[in-house]
Amino acid sequence: MPNCSRCGADNDASARFCKACGSPMAAPGYAPPPPPPPGQGYPPPPPPPGYYPPPPGYGQPAESGMQQNIAALLCYVLGWLSGLVFFFIDKRPFVRFHAMQSMLLFGGIHVLHLVLSWVLFPALRLWALLFAVSGVLSLISLILWVLLMVKAYQNEWYKVPVIGDIALQKSQQ
Repeated sequence: MPNCSRCGADNDASARFCKACGSPMAAPGYAPPPPPPPGQGYPPPPPPPGYYPPPPGYGQPAESGMQQNIAALLCYVLGWLSGLVFFFIDKRPFVRFHAMQSMLLFGGIHVLHLVLSWVLFPALRLWALLFAVSGVLSLISLILWVLLMVKAYQNEWYKVPVIGDIALQKSQQ
């Protein structure tokens, strides 16, 4: 009478399952393969056809627990100010690039707006021109703000002409 390898109960020789615990009975002379060594499992299955792995760092939480595309999007939310915050707290290259681009672009627009409204146009007394230029500058800022947040969320290294190249250089330093 064979004994169950799991519970040790006596079973009939023709039994396929243990009458006590229900586990499968091993055929005589059969030994199951040994388990893999600790830390070494079976290799993962190959990816399905047409699968492209995500870019490096995508979906990896930082120390803050935030995915990189969300952190990059947040670099633009408050303009240059949120870019400054994320530039110093997040060290991932993708987030640092978007933070630097936010600081340079929206910081530059902010300074340009201040110079035009406080210095140049009041000195020349061109109030109508001030309002027209300020409106166009605000519309351009709004369009860039939305575009850059969408591109950052889509995990794209979208560079604004001229400023994007400078941001890429400065973020890698």
